[in-house]
Amino acid sequence: RYQKQQQQQQQQAEEILRLKEENKTLQSDKTRMKEEHEKALHENKILKKLVAHQHNNTHQELEMARKEKLEADDKIRRMEQLILTLRYHLAQASTSSNPEHFMGFSPRPPDVY
Repeated sequence: RYQKQQQQQQQQAEEILRLKEENKTLQSDKTRMKEEHEKALHENKILKKLVAHQHNNTHQELEMARKEKLEADDKIRRMEQLILTLRYHLAQASTSSNPEHFMGFSPRPPDVY
């Protein structure tokens, strides 16, 4: 019976050592995972800031592009109006400089003496 108790104590001591080693390994894994988790949280925070900044920049660029498009459309409209005005004045100038036209009438009325 004494020998059985010693054998049981030996098994328990071995089990205690095994459990202590396992606990040490688990504590080490826990520390490593905690560090990795903190690192991931930090990286996530940085990425969120970058995405927000990029979104803000994209929004600003889009607004600037819309504004530039509106300005370009307005400039094109004004230039088209200017071209039409110049064509009209050119047509007026060419008809009034033609000697066969009198005050815009074609043909010129006969000279009466």
